[in-house]
Parts: sequence; structure tokens; C-alpha cells
Amino acid sequence: MKSPSPVAAAAPWFLLTFTLVAAGSFGRGTDSAFAQTGAFDQPDVILSPVLDTIFRVGAGAAEEDQLVRVASVAFDASANLHVLDIGSYRLSVWSVRGELVRTMGGEGEGPAEFRRPKTAFVNRDGSVAVFDLAPGAYKVFDSEGEYLRSVKASGPMLGGQAVHTDDGRWVGPHEPWMTSGSGDERARPLFAYSIAIDAVEADTFFQPWRPDPPEDGEVRYLGAKWELAGFPDGRVALVDSVGYKVGILSPQGSVVGVLERPIAPFPVTAEAKEAERERQRNRLTERGVEAVMDDMAASMGIRIRGFNPAQFVEESQGQFDDLAFHEEIPVIDRLGVDSQDRVWVARTDATGGSQGPTDILTSSGEYLGTLRYEDLRMPRAFGPGGLMAFLETDELGVQTVLVVRLVSLGGGGDDVGVEYNHRSP
Repeated sequence: MKSPSPVAAAAPWFLLTFTLVAAGSFGRGTDSAFAQTGAFDQPDVILSPVLDTIFRVGAGAAEEDQLVRVASVAFDASANLHVLDIGSYRLSVWSVRGELVRTMGGEGEGPAEFRRPKTAFVNRDGSVAVFDLAPGAYKVFDSEGEYLRSVKASGPMLGGQAVHTDDGRWVGPHEPWMTSGSGDERARPLFAYSIAIDAVEADTFFQPWRPDPPEDGEVRYLGAKWELAGFPDGRVALVDSVGYKVGILSPQGSVVGVLERPIAPFPVTAEAKEAERERQRNRLTERGVEAVMDDMAASMGIRIRGFNPAQFVEESQGQFDDLAFHEEIPVIDRLGVDSQDRVWVARTDATGGSQGPTDILTSSGEYLGTLRYEDLRMPRAFGPGGLMAFLETDELGVQTVLVVRLVSLGGGGDDVGVEYNHRSP
């Protein structure tokens, strides 16, 4: 698939420098754990990406090529794609040529089987740990798919928000929903996790900023959220504020830089409020409610007799008419880091949705340009050699995973950004 797009901004190709400051100058700002710094005020430079389609998982006729409910997608360092399908209780691994390499799991109570798989943590060497909610344990497999051991979950919980760094470590918050526990949301640090022989070890990594809860205790929507992305060398990119401020953390959890653009948050308008209400209505599905109830039964042994998910969804629709909102929409929607250590910063749209443009930056502070949403959106996973994976769902609810290769970012009419002169398989 070739998808060059016309250049929407008549400007020569150039680099815009972002602020990068020493760790010693940081302190707590008014809306972030990263101190306020200066930034260059420059317009977007529109990039023209060129992609090659590599393969698609989930579109074949064979049973092993059917996807039911994908929970996580990740590449290892050998460009193998790992797809955890919790609907089929299976983790499948696919080569860069789209060939099925192996599968792991299957529904059951055996050591190598899954009862309630939630997410897969794929290491760069291809080894993987799958968190199985029912036994409350991480089931560990080696790079050949052989089952090694089960590690009981305890202490801070490694969850799906964590990002991979190096040496098998993962960085993320404690996610108490994974068990029956709870946590202090105002003092919610990031931990560096490692899955050892018989336990998950968690060391405090960094304390992001969290806003004070409203005095009335009411939940408000369209507020600041955390976004994380991991570098292969152990650094972590973090967003914890409403503004355009991306902190770069060292492998030890110290702040080594901040990437900024002076882009103001959108105000929360009546249109944005209605769009968020509709998004919340769409998220509350019978299937989703059933999944939550099954999770409660698996992790806590709680099952409500006579509960009707369809009736619950129907009766709950009216609650979205009375949502409370923050005053500003966070600028940044998602973060990613590709195999070239470039930081992808997906911005929200004017309604707080995920259809804004995506900026491409270097971790050293250079702005390379901006991708329009209709040209290329943030992928679900980045892989080596420019590989990217997208999870797609059609109008019938059928899921597929599309794998493409980024051949060029382009820009200014030049072929700038070509890194991968690779012939598609």
C-alpha cells in the first residue's frame, strides 16, 4: 500500500527545536510534575507519509486466523507480532511475512492455559508474561513459547498501562482494578516492575502530578490523564497535564528533559460535552458489562444473581445527561515511541476525541513535523524497521490487525525521512 499525501503547508523542510532542560531545574508546576519552560512558537509542518502494507491478521478463513476480542498487540525485537485474543483465550505470534509462528494458552485450568487473560507483556527477546485474572498470576513463557512458570500477583499491580523499557522491566502505575484492592488516587506513583522467579518486584520510579479532587467529590470528564511510552534504552516519556508538556525520564526515574509546544487546550464547549456523552454511551455496551461482571467473579468471587446486562445498559443511558466536566480538554491524547526513538504525540480534537493530528519529535528536542489524522494515526504498536500495527474493527464488529511499514515520513515535497528501503515480503 502506497499512501503519499499532498503537502498541506507550503513551507520548506526544517527542524523546530523544542525546550530540553537539565534535570536539576525541574520542580512541580501548576499542572504537571514538570516545571514550566519556554518553547518555540511555530506552525505545524505537514508530513506526507508513505506506507507499505505487510500483512493482516484476522482476515483468513482458517480458525487460527480469526480474532474475537483483542486485548493487546506488541512486537518483539525480531519483528514478530504478538496478539492476545482474550475472546479465544489465545496468544498468537506472527512472523514479518504474516505466517503463524506459534500459539500459547487456550481456555482451561492447566498451567499453560488461561481462565481470564487480560493483557500480555512481551519482552524484546520474545519471551512473554500473560496476566490471568482468575488465578491472579502472570503466566510466563520463553521466546519459543514454552511455558516456564506462574508468578502470583502481589503488592503493586503491573497492568495494561505499563510500558516496556529494558532488561525485562516495565514502568506503570499500580492498577488495583486487577485485583480486589484499592489505592490512593492522589498519591499514585509510577513503579518499575520486573517479573522475577517467584514474585513481581516493584520499585518506585516517579511521582507524576495529579490534580486535587473537586471539593464536591463529583467525577468530572475530559480532564488530565497520564500517557506513557517507553524507549528501548530504558527512558520513559510521560504526559501528566492538560498542556503540551512531555517529560523525558531517565532509566532511574529522574527528569532529563521536557518537550513542549505552546498549543493551548481546547475549551470544553457544549459540542465537546455532547460528544463526550455520546462516547460514554457508546462505551457502555452489553458485552462490556458482561466482561466486567466476569472479571469480578474471577478476581473476587462476586456474582450478582439475576443481573441482566442488557437491562442495565438500557437503564443507564440517561445517567450520561448529567455528567460534570472540566473546563479544558487536555492537548495530548496518546504517546508512542517508534524504533528510531522518535516520540509520537497524538493531539486531541476540539471535542476531546482521538481524531487530532500527531506530532513527530526526537527525544533530544527536535520537531520533525505533523501527521494529519486522515493520513496516518497513532498505531497500536511500533516494531523494528518501521513496522506498525493497527487494530481495526469493521461495521459488523469483526476485528483484524493490520501491519504496515513506514517507508517515509516525507515533508515539504522532499523525500526527507526515508529510513527503510525495504522490499515488502
